[in-house]
Parts: sequence; structure tokens; C-alpha cells
Amino acid sequence: MATGGPPGYEVPGQGRVRGRGNPATASRRTTIRSLASLDTASRRTGNPVMGNLVMGSRTRRTRRLVIQVRTAAIPVGRRRSTRTTRLVSANYAGWWSRAVALAKQTWQQLALLQLATVAVNLLVVLPGSLLRLWLVSGGVRGSTAIVGVGLVGNGLQLLAGVIQIAVSAIIGLAAVHLVTGAATGQPVTAVSAAQQAMPRFWPMVGWSVLFALMIAFGLVACIVPGLYLAMPFMVLAPVIAYERVNAFARSFDLVHRDFGGAAIGVLATIIGVYAVALVLNFVIAGVFSAVAIAVLGSAGTYVAMVLSSIIGSVVSLVIAVFLYPLQTTAYAHLRARREPLSTGQLAAELAR
Repeated sequence: MATGGPPGYEVPGQGRVRGRGNPATASRRTTIRSLASLDTASRRTGNPVMGNLVMGSRTRRTRRLVIQVRTAAIPVGRRRSTRTTRLVSANYAGWWSRAVALAKQTWQQLALLQLATVAVNLLVVLPGSLLRLWLVSGGVRGSTAIVGVGLVGNGLQLLAGVIQIAVSAIIGLAAVHLVTGAATGQPVTAVSAAQQAMPRFWPMVGWSVLFALMIAFGLVACIVPGLYLAMPFMVLAPVIAYERVNAFARSFDLVHRDFGGAAIGVLATIIGVYAVALVLNFVIAGVFSAVAIAVLGSAGTYVAMVLSSIIGSVVSLVIAVFLYPLQTTAYAHLRARREPLSTGQLAAELAR
């Protein structure tokens, strides 16, 4: 950190905003100084002008400068430790408390994003499952009809799988934008977050498919390899959203660097939360399904399938609202243990 000279603002990676230099540097410093003054006025009056400027900026550069001034530029002489920032934590307790706080701030927008998955389950997956059940139960007669219904059911299942991969990729990346926005005091909407996530859509899809195949083979092989491979997958979306590196290698690197310390505790907690949700879904859906079959007989099988789909969708929506902040803060927690990191730096990286 620069010392001496007149008081001013210091931005990570740029130094003090006051001072002389070439015209380009002087112009940049003047912009940051102006934004800092605007930010001070905004805080005093309660006018959301800085937030409006971030959302209305036409260039990524301007938006990045605003975010840096808003979240990382701190008056020289009163600089806070990066451990006190909203995304970066020093220990397990700090990680958990930050994740819970961010989940409370973003749950409404995260729930709106997750509604896309619920729609896919109810409008595509469920009809395909019902057709397959109808076919298996003998509701279709004639070889031609059986083949036709089977093709439709399988087609819906395949379509649902493709849509779910695409939707999950967008939601995972958009959740990073929502959580980061809440941490920097610049909340964004679900729609805006999804739009900002689109440039990283294809890398997310590709790496997600690879991880899904590896985890599936690992679970089939001996369960433990699948659980191990699920750990780096937990930080895949933040890696892709924040960084421009090989996401596969980077995810494993973050986990392996401190596997016996922070990584195993944080990521095992996330997997544990997900496992509890699965068990809860299985128990609740099983009880309702058993009652439906007992009361309605053979017709209850169809009702049970509908109830299971609805309950599963609701449980996934509720758990996703909590899991996404856990994953984003876990990434920041693990990365901060190997290199200097602040919330402002992450926000600037996300705005690139």
C-alpha cells in the first residue's frame, strides 16, 4: 500500500488514485476519483446513483471501475483486512455465517431462477415419465402404439435432459452474479444475472457434462470416488464465472491445495446438505406415494408419480436457495487461502 502524500483512495492493483502519470493513467485516476466522490455523496444521501450507474453502464470497463470504487476502494490509512469482506472468510465459522447471510439476501431472486428447473421437471420430465409408466403398466395395446408411445416417452426424457443441462448451467453462473452483487451492495435481478452469465454458458455446459459423467462412473464404481469428484464440482461455477483459466484443473487445484484443512470441511458440508435434501425428498415423497397407492389402488401409481415430481421440485428449489451461496463463498474461502483476495477483486473479475 502506498504511503505518504495526500489522502486518497487506493484500488487493488492500481495504487493511489492521486498522482501524476501519463495521460491514460491520469484519465483513469480522474475517473476513479470522480466515482469515489459520487459514491460518498450517494452514501450520505441514500440515493442509489452508484447502483444505477453500474446497471446502466454501457461498457464493462466503466462498470468495473464503479464496482472497484464501491467495494474495494477504501480511504488510505483506514484500510480494512480482506478477511472482513463479505465473500472472503478466515475460517469455517466465517464461511458459514457469510453464506447464510447472503442466502437471506438473495433467496427471492435465486428462487426465481430455480423456477426454471421446476418448470422443466413438471412440463417435460413428468409427462415423459407418465407415458413410460402407462406403457409398462399395459395401458397401450398394439405393437405400433407401443413403439410410438415408447418413442415419445424416451424423446421427452432426452429433451428434458438436454434442457436441464442448459438451465442448470445458466442458473449456476447467474447465482454467482446474484451472490456477488449482494456481497458488494449492488444487488441484481434474476433476469439481469442470467443475461450477464450467458458469455460463460458454453464452458459451463462442457465442463458440467464432463464432471457429471465422471461422478456417475465414480458412484457406480465404489461411491467414494464419486463423492471425491463431487468436491471440485462444487466450485466449478464460480471458477468459470470469475476466472479465465482451465476450469477443470483449477477446480481440482483449489480442492487439493488444502484438502486436509479447509476444503474437506467446507465441501463435505455442502455435499452433506445436498444429501440431507435427497433423504428428505425420498421420505416425504415415499409417504405421500404410499398413501396414494393405498387409497386409489392402481390409479394411485400415477398420482404417486405426480406427487413425487412436485415434492422433488419444491425440495430442490428450497435447497438451491441455500446451496448456491454456500458454493460461491466456498470458492472465495478456498482461493483466499492460497493468494490475497478481496470481494472487490472478485467483483472486478466478474465484470470483465
